[in-house]
Amino acid sequence: MASICQRCAGMSMKLLVDLAEEEFGGHHFPSRAFYSHHQSFNDLEEAANDGCDFCRLVVDLFKGTPADIAIRISPTWLRPGGAHGSIKSAYTLAKTLKQSDVKIALGCNSRGGRSTYVPLRAVGALDVLMIQVGPEYEMDIDNDNDEQLCDTLPEMLLTITTPPDDPVYIRQYRVGRSQVDSDLGSQANYNLAKAWLRECKMTHSQCRASHMPQLPTRAIDVGVVADPQVRVVQPSGLDGPYATLSHCWGGPIQTVLTTKTLSSFKTGLSVDTLPANFKDAISITRQLGLKYLWIDSLCILQDSKEDWEIESKNMGRIYLYSEVNISAMSSKGSTDGILRQSAAPDPYPKPSYVQVHPDDPKGPFVSLERQLDLEEDLRRLDLYSPLSKRGWTLQESLLAKRHICYGEKQIYWRCPDGFKSADGLLQEAKRGYAPPTKTYPQLLWAAREDLFFYNLTPPQKRPILDQYYELIEAYSQRKLTFPSDKLPALAGLAQRLHYHLEGLYLAGLWSEDFHRGLLWKVQVGNLVRAEPYRAPSWSWAVTDQPISYYSPKLLSNSGVELRLLEVDITPRNEMNRFGEITSARIVARGHTMPLVRSTQVVEAWSPGFFCGRGEWDCQEGEMTLPSEPGKPMGVVSVERDGGQYLFSFLHTLHTVAGLTAASSAPAKLDFEVRSEGEYVVLLIQLDGRAQAECLVLRPVAGSVDSFERVGLLTMEAGIGRLPWREQTIRLV
Repeated sequence: MASICQRCAGMSMKLLVDLAEEEFGGHHFPSRAFYSHHQSFNDLEEAANDGCDFCRLVVDLFKGTPADIAIRISPTWLRPGGAHGSIKSAYTLAKTLKQSDVKIALGCNSRGGRSTYVPLRAVGALDVLMIQVGPEYEMDIDNDNDEQLCDTLPEMLLTITTPPDDPVYIRQYRVGRSQVDSDLGSQANYNLAKAWLRECKMTHSQCRASHMPQLPTRAIDVGVVADPQVRVVQPSGLDGPYATLSHCWGGPIQTVLTTKTLSSFKTGLSVDTLPANFKDAISITRQLGLKYLWIDSLCILQDSKEDWEIESKNMGRIYLYSEVNISAMSSKGSTDGILRQSAAPDPYPKPSYVQVHPDDPKGPFVSLERQLDLEEDLRRLDLYSPLSKRGWTLQESLLAKRHICYGEKQIYWRCPDGFKSADGLLQEAKRGYAPPTKTYPQLLWAAREDLFFYNLTPPQKRPILDQYYELIEAYSQRKLTFPSDKLPALAGLAQRLHYHLEGLYLAGLWSEDFHRGLLWKVQVGNLVRAEPYRAPSWSWAVTDQPISYYSPKLLSNSGVELRLLEVDITPRNEMNRFGEITSARIVARGHTMPLVRSTQVVEAWSPGFFCGRGEWDCQEGEMTLPSEPGKPMGVVSVERDGGQYLFSFLHTLHTVAGLTAASSAPAKLDFEVRSEGEYVVLLIQLDGRAQAECLVLRPVAGSVDSFERVGLLTMEAGIGRLPWREQTIRLV
């Protein structure tokens, strides 16, 4: 081992754990229970120059941290320029401190944010060494300009690691995370994946299947490890375990299954001719000891619309019953590869070591290295990886019960029992991460019900539907290579949910709860309908924009809500009524009011001025002055020309000194500035606040009795006094 100074010789992981038991701040530096290292930063640097390896690491850490980063992450540093304008690093900042004593404490790598408190008993691993130089908060008064200055530095962080086969425990506390093999295709990583799968199958009661699954219509027989070929087989009803692959296509794939290649693929397919993702998935499947693998482009006839319709309907079952799903989280396309070797760690600063037990210079030791600014973990991959942005992969991630997830740095495991990572950090160590089983528990129960060998009390329909709307909001954020896949990409999940929700599936809505299903809006800007036709105007599937749903908890059954009378949905393929459609209409009876649409913009926000507010679903070129983001629709009740109707206009917020405020001046409306079109407000349902949620409709051009959605409106006052008329409406 390298030389060590007297202060470092007195420091051990055992001592730091003792201090953490006395006071633990999670990822906040403790106020009193810490190890006093050097009396000043200059003393630390002197020890580093004398050859102390740990002190050298700390000094290099400060030298390698840019000053702007140190200032930005310090909540108390108020001087971003001025005297500090020429400072280049945290090292230079530390040298300017009046008080620069060095303090050390243990922390944890919590993912819940710096405001999240993590008690010591809930920590999966003490894997962070925090270094504080100077006081937590220091006040200084500049007498020249009476300016209050705060000279402090944030704590610097080092990651604590241990060999993967030799974890360190001090009493019940694990110290450090496991060192990971940067080669994702190494035998060590293969063995780890096999161990996770074996443990899940043998010990996780909630993950065990009730029966051996039937193989898909087609599958890839991967053969043995050294086999240069694989082949596509048609098992014809045989049972057996198989793996599936979730991946991003990333554009056209050269080697795909077609009616012309089916015969040759059944004879044999050279592994070397396949894209990198497929080759790696085959290697992983072989190493896991599985015989079969399912990949969409090699198991579905890509030139047969009929085969694609049938198999896309079966896709939910295929992923649901797979033994394990291989998730290529970080691969942007089929040629990227899954088993990539990540770049070598930054050699600067060079890692150092600290002894675990006091007075034991021969070890064991833990390794310390600079903590990366944005460390990879499963939560970050679920939120930001290429795979998390694709539409098809959402139902794959939900339905498959077991996942081996491949990032750029390491591999991960997820199943109904929890999740693991190669670095050994447990679920509790990554607080703030909510896997699908916690985000959509009732929905997943309904989708996976017949998968497990034990019985559970079935959830009520309401929580399933609540989570379905949350899921649709998340799904709307994702992208599809082919826009026509908007409904097919969720068909497998919808088919599974249909067993519990019953009723009819209405182009992404459910007849059992179609009132709520209608109450969606685009999150930003005006709605743009996808072309060519793929969904009716009243379905969220009509647009590629992110959408949000009206709060479902506020709706109530009042007896005046819309009643569904008829449904006519035409699927592109009768064998898949949950997939692509060619037309859709519903006939409903409800309460309506005529609406006149104005193009004028009014500055008005006075309480009681509106009887309703909402947003238009404007198409480009639909009107001379379409609704603009930030200019919502306001509605007032008007009695003119011998009748009563609703009058809409665009409004802006009245501002005073940059702040929104109620306008004291009455709004001036010009009732002659209006569009020529006819509009109808259709009451969908009352909510618990005596408000009415409504759709704004207009007649379809060339049709006598059909209407399309063009807006969403909330009626806020005087609902019962308006002359609503009961009417039968045909929505398309």
